[in-house]
Amino acid sequence: MPNFSGVWNLKEQIQAVAAGTWTGLPGHVSRVRPPQPFVTPRALSTAEVRETVGDYRRAAENARRAGFDGVELHGANGYLIEQFLRSSTNRRDDEYGGSRENRARFALEATDAVIEVWGAGRVGMHLSPRGDNPVTGDEDPAATYGHLVGELGRRGLAFLCLRESQDEPRLSPLLKKTFGGPVIANESLDLATAERLLREGEADAAAWGRWFIANPDLPRRFREGRPLNDPRPDSFFTPGPEGYIDYPSWSDTA
Repeated sequence: MPNFSGVWNLKEQIQAVAAGTWTGLPGHVSRVRPPQPFVTPRALSTAEVRETVGDYRRAAENARRAGFDGVELHGANGYLIEQFLRSSTNRRDDEYGGSRENRARFALEATDAVIEVWGAGRVGMHLSPRGDNPVTGDEDPAATYGHLVGELGRRGLAFLCLRESQDEPRLSPLLKKTFGGPVIANESLDLATAERLLREGEADAAAWGRWFIANPDLPRRFREGRPLNDPRPDSFFTPGPEGYIDYPSWSDTA
């Protein structure tokens, strides 16, 4: 099984920089431990945007040196690529803001930087086209993501991983056709739904996160119809082994 490294950027949450918006939000940065409160971010300068593209290239180089088989850029969950892409969070007035073509520029420049290191056939992109983050809406998601995905398809990326629920209206069928390459379905799938998406040609593979954390032998459990361990979300993104390597396999519980 190929081992792909995820390439994403926490800079916007830790250092309080962003595509060009976000006012102060209640709560704390969810992926950082110990918790840190949100602060009002400042927009990256145009020069800093270009420097950040270089960060993606260096991350791709590091992943290659570490022995991974490829990389996946993380363009979902309200992270930096998605902040640039969406009209609700990108209020820039330079070449990285305004039109959907400009808003997609950062994502494509970061992708091109990673392709220079790996080649397109070993690079994927993770997107959440409908948006499940309250601060990342878009005035026309079909047009915005259609443009981006079309450009990624022309580059010959290895795959798209589309995080989208099964509630209508769904964009994944349209985006799969536009992309023209393999698509991995994701977002709270059960086995029956995943099998249906593959059978009907809406996806070429399915991915699980929480279920794999909680079930180290998930493929076997699916194959044999075994019950699943319930995930413990309170242990997600915390340091140490608890909540990561202490879930029992089926042989431990049988």
